[in-house]
Amino acid sequence: MRRCLLCGDELPARSPAWADRAFSHVCAGIGFGRVDIHVSHDLGHLERYQFRFPRSKRKRIQRKWAKDPRNWRTRHVPKVYNMGGRFVMDPISYRNLQRELRP
Repeated sequence: MRRCLLCGDELPARSPAWADRAFSHVCAGIGFGRVDIHVSHDLGHLERYQFRFPRSKRKRIQRKWAKDPRNWRTRHVPKVYNMGGRFVMDPISYRNLQRELRP
């Protein structure tokens, strides 16, 4: 079993049986004042992008560079939705929001 990083609740293990079903764990409404924030673990995702490119314009060399994992980086793509006064976001965006709001 996995545990939620924010509330400590147990999460079901990911298995092929869960692949066809949408699963979302919502932490019990963590609020800042009058803003209701729900944290869903299935919203944010990681995106790979190529940051190094060859100087050569030849397609063969470009394909070789694209296959090399050292030329790629991964970044977090934040997802935040406003649903009628309730914000739904992924855990990394929530931690970044907490960091911004702390004095």
